[in-house]
Amino acid sequence: MLLLGPARYSGLGTALIGLSFEGGAITFDWLIKLLLTVLTLSTGFQGGEVTPLFAIGSALGASLAPVFGLPLPFMAALGYVSVFAAATNSFLTPPFHSGGSYWVFTLLLLLARYCRRLYLQPECLDLPATVKKIHNFQ
Repeated sequence: MLLLGPARYSGLGTALIGLSFEGGAITFDWLIKLLLTVLTLSTGFQGGEVTPLFAIGSALGASLAPVFGLPLPFMAALGYVSVFAAATNSFLTPPFHSGGSYWVFTLLLLLARYCRRLYLQPECLDLPATVKKIHNFQ
């Protein structure tokens, strides 16, 4: 951990979130944080699961900003909420996390995600069949 930087990847990742929005994130910060979080949680250490998702998402968004030619804070915010939304499968919470004027873009991104999901898994709209599956599982 000392070789990677004393505060960059350790802890919940709040330092990495700040660096992502300020332009201090390196291209593969998101991958290193993801691997270290998986390693830490899989070995039995207790720690955050949600805040590291924020760090991973904001670092990924910051690294994709130059690729898409979009502003760094905008892409960091979209990455922040997109990874959180995908991991928690939530729809209403992420737009409130994006804050400011980004909530509209976050909502559009999440709508696109859910439309894709409904296209690939139309059976999730069949509520009676889903309830029956859950009931039979128990």
